[in-house]
Amino acid sequence: MARYFFHLADLYDAIPDEDGVEISNVEDARTEALTQIEELRRSDPSSAVDWSGWRLHIADASGVVVCSINLDRSFR
Repeated sequence: MARYFFHLADLYDAIPDEDGVEISNVEDARTEALTQIEELRRSDPSSAVDWSGWRLHIADASGVVVCSINLDRSFR
């Protein structure tokens, strides 16, 4: 297992994930992120409008961004 961090950022602000999550690999981290994003969109569809310009950066324990997801789009 490895620790991955899910940071939110746009051009002006950043919300760092200070805790991270233990996940087996990058692909599983991306899948988990997409699942959580879709659940948030389903629970409050109007909130997705506020996500314009935001990205979710998945970083490994050394701080390297291993995946970046544009929150402006739907994923599935």
